[in-house]
Amino acid sequence: MKNTIHSISIIVLTLMASACHQHRSLLNSNNIRAINTELTDSFLQGDLSVIEKYLYHGTEIFIDLDPDPNQGLAQISLKEFRELAKMSLELIDDMEINEEIISIEIDSENDQATLVLKSHASTSIMGMTITENSISTTVFGLINGEIKILKTSDELISMSTQ
Repeated sequence: MKNTIHSISIIVLTLMASACHQHRSLLNSNNIRAINTELTDSFLQGDLSVIEKYLYHGTEIFIDLDPDPNQGLAQISLKEFRELAKMSLELIDDMEINEEIISIEIDSENDQATLVLKSHASTSIMGMTITENSISTTVFGLINGEIKILKTSDELISMSTQ
């Protein structure tokens, strides 16, 4: 009986350690890079469903619509974000995005990962070309065992139109 209880205890501890390892392994730099590629590719293809799977009701979204440094970031609701993204995709004729990952920081204590990107985007809207340079920061976390965007902010550095 003692050996059986001891064996069961070892199995339970092993399973718990394995579950914790799997839990943490979701938030690693390779997964964050893959998610970023998936999000960018889906946006370029006009598929918002991929972006939706990483959003949840508590996602905080901050955007900068004005390159004036005095304007700063404005928080928008998830509903406003969805409307802006949909409207943008409907108006865009052609889009090219080049991104450089500045950093990926993993915070295993808080089950979070922070991705910082520098982006150069060129879009064609109704015959006009708009070029934007921005820095975005996205914090990913685990919600019910799934990777979700907890907070994202996009700061516009420069913008030009032709």
